Amino acid sequence: MESIEKGEREAYVTSFALHSIAAILDQRKGSDLLEQILKRVIQAKGLQVYQTEPIEEKSITALTRTVQLDFDDTLH
Repeated sequence: MESIEKGEREAYVTSFALHSIAAILDQRKGSDLLEQILKRVIQAKGLQVYQTEPIEEKSITALTRTVQLDFDDTLH
């Protein structure tokens, strides 16, 4: 993560993954940790947040049958 934060490496995370982390931490009253994580995501020079479009999610839904994974695993 440090090399990504410095911009030495490139990485991607989906907005779906960030929302999932937020939902889990919200259930566990982890708002402080969530705030720290999001701050690091925002400041990471080598990290891109990928926002899927509905047409892509439709394709992912169809692909779940082929790869035999659930939606979120297929998306990632």
